[in-house]
Formats: sequence, structure tokens, C-alpha cells
Amino acid sequence: MKRLPLVILVIGVLLATVVAGCGRAPRYNARLATVDSLMRSAPDSALALVEGVCRDSLAAECDRAYRDLLLTQARYRCYVTATSDSDINRALAYYRAHQGEREKLTRAYIYKGAVMEELGHPDSAMLYYKHAEATAAPDDYFNLGYAKMRIGALYRDHYAMDGKQIVYFERALECFNKTDNIDYQLRCMVNLGSLYCQKYPQKADFLLKNALPIAEMKGDTVTYILAVQNLIKNYLNEEDFFAARRLVQQVKSMNISQLSVPFCLYAASTYAFLHEPDTSWLYLEMISDVPIINNIDSLTYLETLRDVYMACSDTANYVKYNQMSKALNDSLCSSEKPMVLQHTEESIEKLSAYETKESQNTVFKWLSSLLLLTIFIALTTILIIIRRKKNYQNQIADLLNTLKTSESQLEEMRQLQQNHNLLNIQDDKLKDFFNSYLKLMQDVVEECYHQPNQKHTQRIKDLINFQKSNKETWSRLYDYLDVEYNGIISHTRANYPSLKDKDLLLIAMTALDFSYIQMAMILGYSNATTISSTKLRLAQKMGLNESLNEYITRFKRPLGHDT
Repeated sequence: MKRLPLVILVIGVLLATVVAGCGRAPRYNARLATVDSLMRSAPDSALALVEGVCRDSLAAECDRAYRDLLLTQARYRCYVTATSDSDINRALAYYRAHQGEREKLTRAYIYKGAVMEELGHPDSAMLYYKHAEATAAPDDYFNLGYAKMRIGALYRDHYAMDGKQIVYFERALECFNKTDNIDYQLRCMVNLGSLYCQKYPQKADFLLKNALPIAEMKGDTVTYILAVQNLIKNYLNEEDFFAARRLVQQVKSMNISQLSVPFCLYAASTYAFLHEPDTSWLYLEMISDVPIINNIDSLTYLETLRDVYMACSDTANYVKYNQMSKALNDSLCSSEKPMVLQHTEESIEKLSAYETKESQNTVFKWLSSLLLLTIFIALTTILIIIRRKKNYQNQIADLLNTLKTSESQLEEMRQLQQNHNLLNIQDDKLKDFFNSYLKLMQDVVEECYHQPNQKHTQRIKDLINFQKSNKETWSRLYDYLDVEYNGIISHTRANYPSLKDKDLLLIAMTALDFSYIQMAMILGYSNATTISSTKLRLAQKMGLNESLNEYITRFKRPLGHDT
């Protein structure tokens, strides 16, 4: 017994050493690490450097996978359109097969999605973005935000009408706000401002006006114009045409050589509503040679022509472009692409739990094994202490009855009483130790239920089933419950001899405050709600005039307190 804590400590150290060894990341080529450090601040330099690293010159497989990931990322950041997904496929295959590379696996999923999007497969892109979202560590705010932003952009670009694009951009902004990356904070603010214009004009106005000084401070003219054009769009929706014109004139005074298509369209609409069609035509002429390939910009173009012809009192053309804009709007609203994206997102919720957890849970498996081992060691130790405590109590009682008058005997009794008090303190500490590990075991069971992982969950169930079949272990647990809860198991066995072991286990877990989910997993039920009806049937089987919980409450008293 004196050596038991030492044994537990040695086991813990050995398992921790094994876990640490399994999760150690490899050391990468220094040139590739330099490329990675430049990726966000200087993607052009990163691309030049990584293209200068020949894949065949890298001996280690981890370096070749890292080079494939960085090459794909740098090309995407430098707007080099992908023509193949072979590079990112190699990187993704490597990181899926190797533990301890969670951040790089997340990035591989993100840029696999980006490549699939450029190759014209938005449903596949959604699949990989969702995998990235599920794989990223909770504190990996940049990659989490980037994955959510790309999902929001997919819904936006495919004209989703259910508000999912807004939800994902909002979540992305929350993540980026926890980083120091102002560029992506600004990008999310402007995108959200544009999306808010239709339903939440006040939110749009607030976000876009906050984005303007940030873009101006950074000298980011493109984003500044983007924020302005969305503010103009918001003012047009609110019919505040004079405020819209002030913004148009403000941008005009900046002498920008080439304005974006949406800005010119919104400017043309602004002057059309102010009955200045000649100025409207000037802005339309600025983009007459620019091809409009975006569906949303095409719709805006038709609506702008409609507004301009209305200002010109050209009824025939007004009717023509009004009908064309309505037809395109109806076509976009009825598009099946958003539904395909949504089905893709929903279908991978079931798959991602297994595939991503398989790459993350090695440490969790080792810790859960250590946890169960320690719990059962602690349980055995506590039961031994309880029996020793009973022996001391019996010795004290015998001394009180036979040695009342002897000074030496009284001194011995006082010494035994002190030992008893010390034993009570040790007993209380061990009970606290047992209860803390019992709570950890409940958390493990709860995690397995909510985050199902076929192999890991089966392993936990096998351990539980093994212990359930170990009659000696559960006998000790019942002894412990009898001591702490006024003989609840003994009383129940004596008064209800027809009860089975499974019934007694349900009573024991209820007394120990196991949740319905934890009871269901231990008893082998697939649905936690089954526990409620099982407890009701057990109360009826016992012929109780009260609920099973009320029956147990009559025996309970706080753990660690003697009567």
C-alpha cells in the first residue's frame, strides 16, 4: 500500500513519455520554414523562393509534403489560377497519415478547397473547407477564420438566399478579431457590409464606416473603394441619394485611373435617381469595354440600365431591362447550386467527426487509458482504506469497553483516536481523489457519446464491459456505496431479491450522479432517453410508491462525510 502512489506516478510518467513521443512534429528544411514565414506578409517573395526549391532535392518525405503545401498556398495568394490539384493532393495525403501536424493538415484542407473552387467544383470545395473547419485547433483563429470566410464566399458567390453567407462571414470576423491580421478583419467587414445592405442597413452602415478609416490608414485603395461602393449601395437601398452622390464625388476627387465595375454601376444609379442621366451614361461608358462575368454584377448592370432609362423617360427600354433583370434574379434565386452546397455541408457533418478525430485523438486515447487505470487503482485503494477504517473503529470500541480505568490504556485509546482522526483525513483526501477521477471518467464517456469515434469509443466500451464482468470490482464499489449511503445496496438486495445486476448498477450510477448520456453508454443503449423509461420500469418492478430518484435520495448523504 505504501508503494502504490509511486507505482501510479511511474505509470503516468511512462505513458506521458510515450504520448509526447507520438505527437512530436518533424524538423523541417530551413528554406521551407523561411517561405512559410513570408507567406502572409510577402506572398510574391514566398512564391519565388518555393519555386526555387526543387522537390526532388528534398530527401525527407515531410519536406516534400511541406513544399507541395507551400507551393499551392503561394500560387493561390499570388492569384495564379490552378490547373491541377496534384501538388496539394500529395501534401494532404501525407498530413492525413501523420499525427502531430494539425495546423498543416488544416491548411492542406483549406487550399485543397481553394484549388477545387478554381477548377470549377464548388461542392468539393465546400467539402474540404468544412474538413478544415472541423480539423483546426480551437485556438487556431486564423485558419478557423479563413475556412469560415471561404465557406461564406462560396454561399455568396452562388447566390444563396438563406443567410448562410452572413452567418459564416460573421463567424470568420469573430475569429480574425482574435488575431493581429487587420487585412482579413477588413475583408470580412467589407463583405459583411455588402451582405447586410439588403436586410440590415444599420449594421451595414456601421461596419462599412468603420472599415473606411482602417483601409485609409493601411493605404489600401482597392478595399477603400470596395467599402465606399457598398456604402453607396446601402444609401441607394435607403433612398438617401444625396449621401450616395457625396461618396461618388469623394472617390472622383481621388483621381483613380480605373474604377471597379460595381462602383461605376452604383454611381450611374445614383445620378439616375437624381434625374441626371447624362452623368449616369458617363459612368457606364467607363466600363463599356470591361466584360461582366459575375452573375451579381450582371444583375446590377441590368438594374442600372433600367434606372437610367427610367430617368430618360424611355419607357420601352425601361420595360425591357426591368423584365430582363427580373428574369435573371428569378434564375439566380432558383439556382440549385446553393442547395447542392448546403447538402454537401450537411452530408460531411457525419463523416468529419470520424475522419478528423482519427488524426487528432492519439493523445486522448493514451490519456483515457491512463485515466481508467488510475480510477480503478484509486477505487481499490479507497475500499482498502474503508475496511482498515472499520477495523480501527472496532479496536477503539473494544478498548473503551475493557480499558476504562487504566491510565496507560486511556493513553493508548487517545493515541488510537488520533490515528483514527488522521485516517479520516486521509480517507477524505482519497475520496476527493476518487471523485475527481470519477468526474474525469464521466467526461470521457460524455466525449465519446458526443464526439463518436468508432475505434476509440469501442475501446472505452470494451474497458467498461470488462469491468462490468469483473464481479470483485463492482462488489467493492457496492461496499463503498453501502458505507457512504446508509447501506443502500444491501438494503435493496435484501428487500428486492428479484433485481438483476444491471438493475443494481443503474441504482449505483444514479446515486453517483451519472448523467443519462453516461448511463446509456455504460449500459449499452444507443439513445440516452431510454434511461428515463428504464428507471420508471425499475421503480414499478420494485413496487415503489415513489420515483427511483426519491428512493435513492432517502439513503444519500454527501460524499466524504460520516454519520
